[in-house]
Amino acid sequence: MIFAYLEKIRDKYIEEKINIESKITEAIISRKENVEFIKLLEENNDDNFEVFTPRTVNNFHKKKIEELKNEQKEIEYKINQLQDSLHNIENELEEVNNVIKDAKERLKV
Repeated sequence: MIFAYLEKIRDKYIEEKINIESKITEAIISRKENVEFIKLLEENNDDNFEVFTPRTVNNFHKKKIEELKNEQKEIEYKINQLQDSLHNIENELEEVNNVIKDAKERLKV
């Protein structure tokens, strides 16, 4: 009965770990997409053009680059939080596994 309870807790932690790992993967992919999109917009943005015109050239690109850079900061923060959560879950999982192992060894004695 105790083993079933501990194994249920372990399964819950494993499920949470898998969920967090998938969220981290999604955030990393999003970060890479942002970086590539920023590069693309910066390549299309020709600052030399602005010298010859009184108007703002590619204003949309500049705004979008700024938005993406702010989003990058948020994504980095989210990744750090998820990695901290993953570390905590891994510690809890290890602790439960140790308790299960100790309980099985004591029952054998």
